[in-house]
Amino acid sequence: MKNGLLTKWLRAAIVVLVCAFSSVNSFGQSQRVADLTALIKQHADWNPGNFILNKLETNRIVMVGIERYGDPMYSRVIVNALNDWVTQWGQNGPQEKAGKLPSKLFLILEMDSVQADGVKQYFRTGDPVQTITPFSFIGDQFTTGKFEFCDDLRLIRQRVDSLNEHRPSNDQILFDIVGPEEIITPATWTTAKRDSLYVHGRDEYSSSRIEKLLDESPTAKALVFYGQQHLYTEKMEKFQGKPQSMGYYLAHYLVQYFGSKGGVYTCEQIDVNADRARMDESIKAIGKTFAIDGSVFDGAAVGTNAYIPWLDGAIFYFVPPRYTRQLSMLYSQRLVDYVLKNIDSYRNVSEEYNRWVVLSWIYYLSNAAGVPFQGINYRNQVVIDSAVAAWKEWGRSTKLDIVGKITSLEYFKKYVDMMKSSDPRATMEYEQHLSTLVGFRDWFPMGTSPQVRADSMWAHIQRYRKSVITENLVYLLWVATKSEKEKAMAVLEKETGMNFKTAGEWTKWWESQKAK
Repeated sequence: MKNGLLTKWLRAAIVVLVCAFSSVNSFGQSQRVADLTALIKQHADWNPGNFILNKLETNRIVMVGIERYGDPMYSRVIVNALNDWVTQWGQNGPQEKAGKLPSKLFLILEMDSVQADGVKQYFRTGDPVQTITPFSFIGDQFTTGKFEFCDDLRLIRQRVDSLNEHRPSNDQILFDIVGPEEIITPATWTTAKRDSLYVHGRDEYSSSRIEKLLDESPTAKALVFYGQQHLYTEKMEKFQGKPQSMGYYLAHYLVQYFGSKGGVYTCEQIDVNADRARMDESIKAIGKTFAIDGSVFDGAAVGTNAYIPWLDGAIFYFVPPRYTRQLSMLYSQRLVDYVLKNIDSYRNVSEEYNRWVVLSWIYYLSNAAGVPFQGINYRNQVVIDSAVAAWKEWGRSTKLDIVGKITSLEYFKKYVDMMKSSDPRATMEYEQHLSTLVGFRDWFPMGTSPQVRADSMWAHIQRYRKSVITENLVYLLWVATKSEKEKAMAVLEKETGMNFKTAGEWTKWWESQKAK
């Protein structure tokens, strides 16, 4: 009996001790978080564009990372910094800004010189299609977000030109887009060469181009906008899980060269909402976008598993989700014509690069036509030639009414019908494709019949008709023919009551509506 009472007493004592320890530990953690939050607030810059511009005053090169390609959030800090740069030069002459902001500024983008020339052609013509390449249809990196970025850069280019018109030659500013990447030759391109170039040659090649550019313009500075991994200076695995892929990224070479020649500042960009699981509570407690030097965290008490910036600085975003559309999911007579005009140049499938391009283009044409994509032996030249000939004949005999198909919901109804008549795997593929076009999907448990899935999806498309139509027409504006653009804007004005003149204006308005 006594032993039983003793056991109960010990258990109770342990519970009390655990609770007391937990209470103390919780208090300690709360105090730590509060201290670090206060430290962040003390040193944060609430204007990331201004933060980047300030770093350009004291460094020859500022590198800003892209966490997710195609997401316009990451390019806006570049746009804001450039706009502030132009504004400050408009307000101050060379005497006031001497030794601070550069009068010559290169924006170095993750592209080659041919792609950079395409962006500059867009500046002159206003035609966004000039910014795409055959490879833009593959993967998810090229989105309407890239069109937005190029559109913003075009407006900056116009501001620079307007400013220079009214200033003497010794008081003008220079702004240029540079693509330092090696130009790929399709005839010699293979997966093996791609992997070798990516691991051993690409970053060193691009850095050498940047070094030469700045050496030839000793008063110029550079704003480098690259994928985030290219900002790391340590030797790293470039293909995860493959020790043989160890190599250096772009920042390593630039820091080596410019570390004593003006300095290099690296800044990553982090979406707090997307990465909440790895964010320290002190960072989440801030609640609004800020930029900060990584050195602020030196010696600070941080969460055991918390993510703290590795680079010289970081921008932490607290924003709603962004909405963009992959190029391969934009249907337009303009893009169909682009594909059919250029497809003959890539039909020789003995070249690996061509196989990727021609297959992605046939997939695109199938979707634009609203027909199921048929499996194709992309290594068989006879099969490819036959498919290309059939699609070119289709192009000659068919006049697409994209705006009409979107407005009548015909495009979406075709995919609903394909869901009904397909095997389960195909049903899921069509459903996933359709959800990208309409902006939502229906939730059902595994095993639900294709008929039920399709009927539910169609009911919701009809119910949310206005949103579906508006989103697809807004995205269409970026790649539309002249007649498509006129028809689309007429429908948009009728559906929304709004009246904008450009794809960029419509996109910014639509994004603001979806964020509400």
